[in-house]
Amino acid sequence: MSSIQTLRARLEKISSEIVLQEKLLDQLRHEKTLAQRQLNAAVDPVARLPLEISSEIFLQCLAPFPEKRPAGDCAPLLLLNICSTWSAIALSTPRLWSAVAIDFYYPEALTQLLPTWLKRAGKHPLSISLRGDFHSHHIPTIVWLYREQLKELEIVHEEDDRGSHDSEDEGLGILDLFGNATPEPLPLLETLIFCNEAGYRGLPAPQILRLLRLAPNLVNYTHTNSFLKHFGIPSEKPMHSTLRTLTFGGRDNPPAPDEGILACLLFPALTDLAVDLHMPGCSIFAFLKQQPTPALRGLVLGMTDYDTPDSVELHECLHLIPSLMRFQMWYPMPHYLVHICTNLTDSSSFLPNLDTLSIHLSPFYDSDWDSVWGSLLRAVSTRRIELQIEIFEKPPEDILAAFAELAARGAKICIRSDSGEYYI
Repeated sequence: MSSIQTLRARLEKISSEIVLQEKLLDQLRHEKTLAQRQLNAAVDPVARLPLEISSEIFLQCLAPFPEKRPAGDCAPLLLLNICSTWSAIALSTPRLWSAVAIDFYYPEALTQLLPTWLKRAGKHPLSISLRGDFHSHHIPTIVWLYREQLKELEIVHEEDDRGSHDSEDEGLGILDLFGNATPEPLPLLETLIFCNEAGYRGLPAPQILRLLRLAPNLVNYTHTNSFLKHFGIPSEKPMHSTLRTLTFGGRDNPPAPDEGILACLLFPALTDLAVDLHMPGCSIFAFLKQQPTPALRGLVLGMTDYDTPDSVELHECLHLIPSLMRFQMWYPMPHYLVHICTNLTDSSSFLPNLDTLSIHLSPFYDSDWDSVWGSLLRAVSTRRIELQIEIFEKPPEDILAAFAELAARGAKICIRSDSGEYYI
């Protein structure tokens, strides 16, 4: 055999040995993976728990809706990358995938992630948050595609820098929630949140009213800066029999005007209302008088406009809701506070069930604050209500000392600055 043939034979033998060793190496890697999984199962406390318990633990890792957006470093996607056992648990827990927040500025999330994500949720009720441009055809598509499973829906409209912002252009001035879709009932919807962050556009009011009627089991409705267009008060006001919480404005901010909604619907089950007193077309007094059974437990009033009811009308308004337990005021004028606190002190029939009085004091009113503090002290001392005050400047030391004495005798009092510094 020539030297060339010998070398070729040797190379073939070496190649065969390499193939054999690679097969052995793959087998060893596979056996190592199996052994590692068995070890993980043996030492991982989650893997040894019943699926119901481990699933519940995983659910506690979720951020609250609607803050949760798909991210690889957060649950539930993070849970898929720990080990096969955790991945199996996550994929076997539909509730982990029942809430999702989507930004339309990242279209891959819509085209790739969303269908897979919601498929993992199975038939579980869904919580969906959509952030982007109402003019995008994706918004009505998603809403109506999953309408029978929707339990919570948040829609946040943001400006699109690609178009003109000319307010005279009717096409840009009106947002269309339904698009080309045919609106159908939303049988499971309990929470609905609208937020419009583009001041040059507004929602057509008839669509809002229609959507409320399409959600017969709606419990919570939040309406923020939607700038409703073409609102007309109907001759016969429809009734929404399940709505309990109605909020105008964003969280941790002064309430906003109702923009005409309160003049168009009746809410016999309403227990909590947050609205600015400056209500075009319908005063808070008129709204409460028209309700079939006004049984409010919580009321948040914004008093940011001087064109608001006088203190006498507000007093008459509060007399209509003796059921009120929690009353919060944003930036009330000093004489409002004095009048309310005087009535609380002098009349046990005025807000007889009031438990908590919360006040956000404004720094802009130039008035005799001594009378305000004195009336608050007398009201708390007489009615033993819980008092929560947020203030821009630290109160006088003698006022703090008087409140501290009341607190020492058992009164629930909290006075803090807008930056979170606690004085009492």
